[in-house]
Amino acid sequence: MNKILKNLAQCSLSIVLSVSLFTPVSSAASTQVQGNEVLLNSGWSQKEINDLLSEDEIQKYASGEISDTTTHFVKQTIKVKVDQSSKAMSTLQSTPEPTLTPVEGSEERVLLSEEEFYQEMKEYEKAEGNPQAILKLGKKQNSPTSLRAANAEVDYVIPDGYMKYTMQAFKTGSKDYQLNLRFEWLKMPVNRGIDVFALGHGPGLVQTGTQDDLVFTGKYNYVTAGQPIKEANITPISKKTDSGGSFVTFRLDQSSLAYSLAAYRGYLSYHTSVSNSTELTTSVEGYYKHKVSKLTVSPSVSYPLSVGLSISSESSYVTESPTPYFSLKL
Repeated sequence: MNKILKNLAQCSLSIVLSVSLFTPVSSAASTQVQGNEVLLNSGWSQKEINDLLSEDEIQKYASGEISDTTTHFVKQTIKVKVDQSSKAMSTLQSTPEPTLTPVEGSEERVLLSEEEFYQEMKEYEKAEGNPQAILKLGKKQNSPTSLRAANAEVDYVIPDGYMKYTMQAFKTGSKDYQLNLRFEWLKMPVNRGIDVFALGHGPGLVQTGTQDDLVFTGKYNYVTAGQPIKEANITPISKKTDSGGSFVTFRLDQSSLAYSLAAYRGYLSYHTSVSNSTELTTSVEGYYKHKVSKLTVSPSVSYPLSVGLSISSESSYVTESPTPYFSLKL
């Protein structure tokens, strides 16, 4: 009898230990499932979640509900100079392919509808590698007085890159909000340098964390000759929180003959709480500032609440207007 009771006691202890060991894991898994579901319902794809978010980051959204969201579909254009003289002088021979010379700093951004964005990008993909086809997608800016002139150049504005980015606010408590912004270059631009990715808020919210609590995840794909596509992480050059928001800067690298870079994408997020102000609504605004000059000096960036995003060498960056924005009801 004593042996039976001893065995029963050992079994009971094993069950208690098993429950105590595995319950937290089940709870964390459940929280992650809930967070994943909240994100899916807010417009994320499962591929995006798996790609950009850690388990801990997903769990932050478990008790949340989407308060507001906005997505921008952006086409970037660039001016190119096309030498028409060789075309004009070619008579018996077939017309040679024109040489397109990008004009540094001429980039502009155009906000498109989702339908326009994917349709234009599809046409751009078909034209890639074919200068004549690319020009047909662009718009002629001027015509030379004489096609036989020594410098008979024609200016065109053509597509340079396509990116989309989404800004969101989630209510995660009675006075708590999780803000995030994510971007993806679906077609990479010609000129690349140090870009600025920023998310800001009005005085109705207070950023509760520090620089260490600011979450940034960035990735890109690269291909070397004869090798499958591989992924690499974006390493921020700088990362900072300020009274009016947070930002990161990072390098958008050029491709080379040895490898090709593509699909730069990233995610930025931080936690806020409702401030002591009497505001019933507050602004939330996102920025993606793309470097359009070849100078790669890291910019000086700050986000004071009274000014908004402040960046040195502003003229060497391009930003679409309007930027992602919504008025958040508190």
